[in-house]
Amino acid sequence: HSAIFIFSDSSLLFVNSEACRLTKFTQQELLATSFESLLASEERTSEGVTYPPSHSPSGTIKRFEGRLHCADGSDKWADFFLGSITFEGKAATIATAFDITERKQAEVQLIKYQQQLKNLTAQLSISEEHERRKMATVLHDSIGATLAFCKIKLGELQAGIPSDSHLGMFKEIRQMLSKAIQDTRSLTVELSPPILYELGLIPALEWLTEKMMTEHHINFEFHDDTTTKQLEDEVKVM
Repeated sequence: HSAIFIFSDSSLLFVNSEACRLTKFTQQELLATSFESLLASEERTSEGVTYPPSHSPSGTIKRFEGRLHCADGSDKWADFFLGSITFEGKAATIATAFDITERKQAEVQLIKYQQQLKNLTAQLSISEEHERRKMATVLHDSIGATLAFCKIKLGELQAGIPSDSHLGMFKEIRQMLSKAIQDTRSLTVELSPPILYELGLIPALEWLTEKMMTEHHINFEFHDDTTTKQLEDEVKVM
């Protein structure tokens, strides 16, 4: 069902029972007021809504979504269709309104859920980055340092053995340790580049550009406006 309002110069001339049900005003109360007074302030100032131009050709339909003030102080969202008609021999405007309050409430709730999801995603991203930094620190400070220490001690042990019978084995083990150290450093950088936190976003982006060029043999150009950028860590990570 649609609520029907017929008005001229905003003065209401006719309303149907659905208009009364929607606004909770009686027919007499509605006919004693104006169409403009039923609309929320932002809808009143909409061009061509409250007062459609008199020169609009007959049959032209205008549509907008707006809020209606109700007798109990609440507002109802409605989908309005406005057109020009002749009422009791005079030019008038007819407005039909469909109650879309539930849909609008659902839209507001959806936006709220989307914002909550966005916040949760941001929190998850920050938590993941904290874990990556923690793992990178362990790799660098603990595992990487232990491997490097083992390599040094192995070199000292190798120098103290006069026989050449085990030199090949020592060399092979040291090469394996060197690779393990390099892999640990690479994994540390992949998990959480230290340059991002030690030097900042711009040096990190410059480093990333060079890294991409070296690894993928694709030419990149990085341009910076040289202005200071005060960004939160989560933004830098992203």
